[in-house]
Amino acid sequence: MIIYLTVGDQPSGVFNSQVIDFVNFLAASTSQKVKLVAFISIRGFFSNRRQIQKKCPNAFVLPMLPRIKNWEKNKYLFFASLKLLGLKPSLIMGRNVLATLIALDAKQKGLTNKVLFDGRGAISAEWKEYRVVEDSFLEENILHWEQKAVMEADWRIAVSNKLVEFWNTSFHYKPGNETVIPCTLDQSYERIELSDTQVQAAKERIGLAPDKITLVYSGSTAGWQSGSLLRLLLEELLENQTTLQVLFLSEETATIRSLAAKYPGRIKSRLLPPNEVASFLCGCDYGLLVREQTITNQVAAPVKFAEYLACGLKVLISPNLGDYSELVEKETLGYLSTALPPQLEKISLTDKTRIQQFALQHFIKQNYLPDYLEIIKQTT
Repeated sequence: MIIYLTVGDQPSGVFNSQVIDFVNFLAASTSQKVKLVAFISIRGFFSNRRQIQKKCPNAFVLPMLPRIKNWEKNKYLFFASLKLLGLKPSLIMGRNVLATLIALDAKQKGLTNKVLFDGRGAISAEWKEYRVVEDSFLEENILHWEQKAVMEADWRIAVSNKLVEFWNTSFHYKPGNETVIPCTLDQSYERIELSDTQVQAAKERIGLAPDKITLVYSGSTAGWQSGSLLRLLLEELLENQTTLQVLFLSEETATIRSLAAKYPGRIKSRLLPPNEVASFLCGCDYGLLVREQTITNQVAAPVKFAEYLACGLKVLISPNLGDYSELVEKETLGYLSTALPPQLEKISLTDKTRIQQFALQHFIKQNYLPDYLEIIKQTT
């Protein structure tokens, strides 16, 4: 049996695509029994547990102790649960640092044979650069904890080659016992049909002008999304090209309201459930992925990149964003935000289809099944 362990991740679009969808895929695609064990906040616990178990019926959802600084004490509930359920997994996959440290303690107690560190980013850098936690004890220890997770796990998954380089530079990790697998698409993005009719219908549903070129920002307004840089880029583009319009698929912010006032009729915003986003992205031409030059962003693999491509969009991307900035230039998937053409052009259906096919070749879980099977072979 394989356990996929998460600590502190709440139900969300990302949780659905990167955790639940992954666990369900691995269980359906291999001979292994795979079980999700998720520690979630006690705030809204029962409602969130229902959400998780609705999509992943055999998930075991446990309440975290209050305050993230008490994360380590959750291991005792985890150990007791394994014994109570009579489970001895051959492998525990820890999503990120804290889950992996709990898994390593389980291995030390003989409760599992192997531990895999599923590295989603440079967590110590993220906590420092974006003040993810407001606790001096956590801030002082996260670098050491991340090093322990990287160096003591039996195998590692990294979302980018840049993340492996970060491990090498920061922890003297010698590459060789890891597999690079980018953040992959939710299965709903694998079934998108592109046609002129569908593209036009998507524009009409949101009220976009059919004759204009549409830029779209889809996602969180969290600090690392670099809102000030995005605004500067959009103001430059909107001033220089009157045929552009912008769609924000996110919570409305002061920045969005300000842009809407400055460029009347050219800014639209709408917050959608995750399962409706793709149908609106299809009506756009360019996806916006503008990030600051931080370590967090330099090792990242935003799933939004894959989602944009799966909907046939070209991407306007910052330099040095994980492995993707170089990929955009190499495969003609868009433009660097620092090297834009004088005028952006509408994306033809032929080009949309080419881009979509690239996404389906590189960002669906099924294409990484041989890698997952090799990981299981190495660790069970």
